[in-house]
Amino acid sequence: MLAIYFVNGNHLDAPPSPDINNRLYRNSGDWTFTDVTDRAGVGDTGYGRGCCAGDYDHDGDSDLCLSNFGRNVLYRNNGDGTFTDVAAAAGVEDLLWGQSSAWLDYDKDGRLDSFVQNYLTYSLDMRTDAFIYIGDEKLLDYAAPSNFKGAASHLYRNNGDGAFRDVTKEAGVLRPDGKGMNTVCYDMDDDGWVDIVPAW
Repeated sequence: MLAIYFVNGNHLDAPPSPDINNRLYRNSGDWTFTDVTDRAGVGDTGYGRGCCAGDYDHDGDSDLCLSNFGRNVLYRNNGDGTFTDVAAAAGVEDLLWGQSSAWLDYDKDGRLDSFVQNYLTYSLDMRTDAFIYIGDEKLLDYAAPSNFKGAASHLYRNNGDGAFRDVTKEAGVLRPDGKGMNTVCYDMDDDGWVDIVPAW
């Protein structure tokens, strides 16, 4: 039965709050769900943007890849109702502004690879505050995305040993100025190879 994983944001101008985190709900099978976030160990407190589920280590359990503003997370399913964050060891932390991700087997070796889409080249110290007025009320506004450079997305090849290798450039999908929003991976031309269709 399918579970539900909710990705949430958090504070940007202050330390992340432990009370604001992602939530995992296990399907009870009777049209109800049970919050198992704490037991599963998947309550990431990052500024979440997206996630995708897939069995990257081919052990029969779904793993979770999280896209964050800042460090991304890869939760490996331990098979006992718990998960372990292995992003650093797997080489997929990607400290940019992660927007979305997708699993695909781009080289048809039987292992799931990962395409992680990044948004802007941005940090909080780059923020340009501006103010707008609604009547007499002064409100803080932010510069439009067009004022910032894009950020390259990354294609990670699954090595089969729990780690990934960045093959973005050699695979021909490097776009340094991309402002990724979402992506879909499917065989769009029916040639037997999975294609990457990003939205910039």
